[in-house]
Amino acid sequence: MELDETPEQGVLRELLEETGLEGTVEQLIDVVREESPLYGPLVIIGYQVSPRGGRLKAGDDAAEVRYFPLGDLPRLAFDSHQAIIDAMARRSG
Repeated sequence: MELDETPEQGVLRELLEETGLEGTVEQLIDVVREESPLYGPLVIIGYQVSPRGGRLKAGDDAAEVRYFPLGDLPRLAFDSHQAIIDAMARRSG
């Protein structure tokens, strides 16, 4: 996220830069999570992204881009995996 943009603007910018797709976003969660020795408290803001148009294409600093089923996510930084599980649980009920 750049200093002059909202989290939503940052997500949409990164979506375009890293995947070549535009889309819409809906905020699912925002929580302060674990402490990082390097960064201090981490704030995780989770968005459901609805991309539209085009094919996935890695760009900017992404070496690869692809979709993953929620039940088969790759290793994620910090406790982002648990944040996704929590967000989906809240969303479904």
